[in-house]
Amino acid sequence: MLYRVLGYLVLGLHFAFTGYVVAGGYLAWRWPRALLPHLAAVAWAVLGLLVPMACPLTGWQNALRERGGQPRLARGFVDSYLVGPLVPPHRTVLAKCVIAVVIAISWLGVARAHRLHRQHAVNAGGPKAY
Repeated sequence: MLYRVLGYLVLGLHFAFTGYVVAGGYLAWRWPRALLPHLAAVAWAVLGLLVPMACPLTGWQNALRERGGQPRLARGFVDSYLVGPLVPPHRTVLAKCVIAVVIAISWLGVARAHRLHRQHAVNAGGPKAY
């Protein structure tokens, strides 16, 4: 029972990471230092889409599922929980494009906020730390 619960916690962590990849750039609008971790998360997600490799969270979840008496996932996280249940299989390319646009908008917002902050600092008499 404990391993099943831990497996579900890892599943929740996987969903949280996916949500962070999609929307984490918006945190940097308020906290600019959040941009670097978001860049790393997006880079990891893109690498996972381009290079066939096992996600460590999926491996961890599978190990916990097995110890909890459940079968391993037949496919990875994206194919098991996102494509099909949330995104129709024939719309995956569109979904990836929409996600890319959402991320790009968040990064453009960070750039704009940084530019406005610099302009405000110059108008106020000098640069200020974030």
